[in-house]
Amino acid sequence: MIQIKDWPFYLYREYLSSEEADSIFHRAKQEILWKTEEIKIFGKTYPQPRLISWIADQGIEYSYSGKKYHPNPWPDFLDDIRRNIHQDFQIKLNSVLCNFYRDGNDKMGWHSDNEKELGPEPNIASLSLGVTRDFKIKMKSSGQIETIELNHGDLLLMKGKAQENFSHALPPRKKVREARINFTFRQILSF
Repeated sequence: MIQIKDWPFYLYREYLSSEEADSIFHRAKQEILWKTEEIKIFGKTYPQPRLISWIADQGIEYSYSGKKYHPNPWPDFLDDIRRNIHQDFQIKLNSVLCNFYRDGNDKMGWHSDNEKELGPEPNIASLSLGVTRDFKIKMKSSGQIETIELNHGDLLLMKGKAQENFSHALPPRKKVREARINFTFRQILSF
């Protein structure tokens, strides 16, 4: 385990073996119902620069960027990963936002996963598969930025005040031609 600075971010290199990560990557490409969603920026509507899928326990809904997402059911391989993360880190998880970055043009801008449904100190387990991409973390108070490479099979835990005090992004990388899949497991609370 590598703690990023003294921040509430914990990196587990090769959480999945190369063979496990390969298998899950290929199954995810084939079995998950991927779709393009639209977002509004300054009053204009654009397609999100990645494909997504929302998977959760029955009855769990999620809202972000002004949209409400109704869940797809758990594929067995993702449910197994969720159970393993719960067992390894004792964190409850009832949902996962799946992101498919088709190449280096797909990206995610600066944001915090701080929606009210996640509670004040959410634990988020982010599993990366496919091509290595830079992941940026920014301290909100100072603007200090740390860049880490997320590799095939790496798991990043964001805990405690991570979403309150930091934002994060996956910037575009024009030279990257391969795909990346990211699963951000989380616990949605009932309000």
